[in-house]
Amino acid sequence: MKKILAMMLVVMMVAVMFVACTEKPANNGGENGGDAKGEVFDVGEFTVSVPSGWKAYLVDDIFASVEGTKYTDKVQITNSSADTMNPFVDSYLQIDYYGADTTMMKPDSTWYDEPEEIAPIQLDNYTWSGFKAKSAGTAVMVFWAEDGDDQFQVMVWPETGKKISETDAGFLAILGSIAPKTAEATAEATAEAAA
Repeated sequence: MKKILAMMLVVMMVAVMFVACTEKPANNGGENGGDAKGEVFDVGEFTVSVPSGWKAYLVDDIFASVEGTKYTDKVQITNSSADTMNPFVDSYLQIDYYGADTTMMKPDSTWYDEPEEIAPIQLDNYTWSGFKAKSAGTAVMVFWAEDGDDQFQVMVWPETGKKISETDAGFLAILGSIAPKTAEATAEATAEAAA
């Protein structure tokens, strides 16, 4: 059973890697690691601040009937200065939002190899639970937070390129800035993405 679950996770990671890029990242040049100041990136159903030196990319909806459709509840953010993201050489994180109509399956460290719990991270917006582990030999960090109907999961591939640590100012600025939009704004963003 554990092998089947591990294989499913590998397939999901590969699928994420193939849909990782989009043609226009957030324009926030600067040094890697960045300071906490950056620009607000509108994902559709939520917003996140992208510090200088980091870039955000909307995620392709591989199940959409119209090519080029982007998810409104996911974003990938890298600390690479390249114009496009390459998940094979760039460290990055993916933020997934689960609103009132979707239930997040809470991550379980037993799904991974060599899990190591991370002390909860208390920020202005949420308290983030998390752990470090290996998935198919690759280092990952997984964080999640819940507040009523708003649930977020953040998957981090911290060692593919320039390292990302759970204590990095840029990473903490990203986590601390995640904010769901109002129900009306979310409905509007979803309708625009479907059009």
